[in-house]
Amino acid sequence: MVVQLFWRDPAKYTASIQSTLYSWMVFTQRLRQTLLLASWVPVVFFVQDHLCWVCPVNGISMRPTFNPDTNLLWRDWVILDKLGFRDLKAWWAGHPESLFKVGDVVVLRSPLDPGKILTKRIVGLGGDTVVTRKPYPSSYVEIPPGHAWLEGDEQFHSTDSNTYGPVSLTLIEAKVKGIIWPRWSGVSSGGREARVDPRFIHDTQLKT
Repeated sequence: MVVQLFWRDPAKYTASIQSTLYSWMVFTQRLRQTLLLASWVPVVFFVQDHLCWVCPVNGISMRPTFNPDTNLLWRDWVILDKLGFRDLKAWWAGHPESLFKVGDVVVLRSPLDPGKILTKRIVGLGGDTVVTRKPYPSSYVEIPPGHAWLEGDEQFHSTDSNTYGPVSLTLIEAKVKGIIWPRWSGVSSGGREARVDPRFIHDTQLKT
C-alpha cells in the first residue's frame, strides 16, 4: 500500500513523511523542555525550604516598615533568609537566642493558627524583661529561654505577643533581609524599646 501510494503520488507521500518527522521533532523538543523544568523542581523546593525565598507581605501590622501605601492592593515583596539563622550548633548547644537580635524582622507560624504565616519584629529575647501593652494581663513579662517577644510596628493594628505572649523560637521560619518590590531597600529599624532592667521591677509584678 505504501509502495502504491509512493508511485501514485510521491509528493504527497514525501509531505506526509515530513509532517510526521516535524511532529516528532516538536514532541521531543517539548518533552526535553518538560524534563528540564521537572529536574529543577527539587532545586526550587530546596532553595525555598532551606536557603531563601521571595514573598509578599500582607496586611498593615508592620506599617510603615512594610506596605506604607494606603492602597491594600499594593504590597511589598521581601526576600527571606532561611539559611542565616539555621545554625544547628547553636540549637544543639541550647542557645538559640544567639541566632537572633532585638530589632530583627522575622516570619513565623502563628501560635494561634500554625497554618497562618505572620511577619513581626523581635523586641525581646529569652532572659529579657519587657514592658507589655494591652491586652496582655500584666504590665511586665520575663521572657523564658528559647522564646521571643514579637510585635508589629503598627501597634494599633497588630495581633502579636501582647495577645498570645512569648513565642517559641522554633516557630520562626525566616528572617526578612530586605524589600525587593516596589522599591529595593533594607529592613528599616522600627518598633519600640520594650526591655527594662528587672532590678527596678518588684518580683510580684512579673508574669513568668
